[in-house]
Amino acid sequence: MIKFFRKIRFKLITENKTSRYFKYAVGEIILVVIGILIALQVNNWNENRKIKKIEIKYLSELVGALELDILDLKSNIKNSQKTIESIDLLLNHFEKNLPYNDSLGKHFTNSTLFTNLITNSSVYEKLVSIGLDIVSNDSLQTKIVKYYDYSSPYVRKNEEVIVNPHHNLSVRPTMIKKFNYSWLLKPAIPNNYETLKSDVTYISLLNTTREIISFKQKMSKNLLDEASILQQNIKNHIK
Repeated sequence: MIKFFRKIRFKLITENKTSRYFKYAVGEIILVVIGILIALQVNNWNENRKIKKIEIKYLSELVGALELDILDLKSNIKNSQKTIESIDLLLNHFEKNLPYNDSLGKHFTNSTLFTNLITNSSVYEKLVSIGLDIVSNDSLQTKIVKYYDYSSPYVRKNEEVIVNPHHNLSVRPTMIKKFNYSWLLKPAIPNNYETLKSDVTYISLLNTTREIISFKQKMSKNLLDEASILQQNIKNHIK
């Protein structure tokens, strides 16, 4: 092709057709520029295609990670509900001065149940390392950052500051002192049920525990809603 253009230029020069030569030269330059622009466009298209593949890969993995979070949150909410219901049953027994029965053992144990959020954030951390700008939807990018950098840490922080210390410093020592208790393995049998029914300190502990677990359950439900919506938004974006 280059030899072909050279022959045309040489012929025009030797035939002294200067004006036609310049017109031809301009046309040749235009063709070269167009060729370069097309090549750049094709290169940009290929690069965008590669970036889009990487985006879809990480977002697809993020959908899977969120599914694990959703399952964990549902389990935590269910366990929190079990704790709340057992505490309510025990408080009702105490209030009505009902006699002890063997079924109460599991409720005393359930009253001590607590859970911690497990966030599967490894995919998000990889996404951050390669650059969040790879997520082409700005609104979706903001929602992802909010979930992993604010919402999830907020729940974990409350567990760290409120739930875990309450269990370790108040609930567990009380259970060891007042019950035949092996943590979550067996029903907790009170050392003296009749005394326990009127134990103001223990009743206060049950009420406090109920409030703390209810608060944690509410946080878990809010985070579950956010995780579910975020997961669906990512799926829609991928489609």
